[in-house]
Amino acid sequence: VMLTSGFLGATVWLLCSSMYYYFDRDNPSMVICPACEDPDDMSSCRGDLGNSCFNRMESIPNAMYFCLVNLFGEFPLMDRHSRGSRAVCAFVALVGQVLLGVPCGLLGGAFQVHAEERAEQRAVENSSKEASREGSVMGSDGPPEVSGRETQSRRLGGRRNQGLAAKMPRIMDGKSDCV
Repeated sequence: VMLTSGFLGATVWLLCSSMYYYFDRDNPSMVICPACEDPDDMSSCRGDLGNSCFNRMESIPNAMYFCLVNLFGEFPLMDRHSRGSRAVCAFVALVGQVLLGVPCGLLGGAFQVHAEERAEQRAVENSSKEASREGSVMGSDGPPEVSGRETQSRRLGGRRNQGLAAKMPRIMDGKSDCV
């Protein structure tokens, strides 16, 4: 399912990018001059700076960047697109985002399942380590003498809660300021 939806998303991305290129490759509104004072205005260029101007949709790889931005729901150049390119934008807004959202949702769900399995695996490893530790405490002479405080500490989850276990006798006697 992931492979199929990924292939479908990549196909839509490439086809929409090709359509952007087809409709806007000669569109003067798509020209940008990054070295000029006003990147969107060619007349603000002085001297050779006008040579740094290029069309945002001059090639399919360039168009792929802006198409991907549109597929993620942003349309920063909507007012500069030609009519045909605006139709592609409408298609991207209605259909393309859904098609690209399916692989993203599947990937997120797979990551969640993996994270949950990893957490369960760590919990099992921790419990087996605790069991082996308790088994090594018991020698061949039988169980060692355990004080009441150690028993309370084990019931409360081991070493992490020893601070609370140390306070338990005082809490039970009403001598603590914790309650």
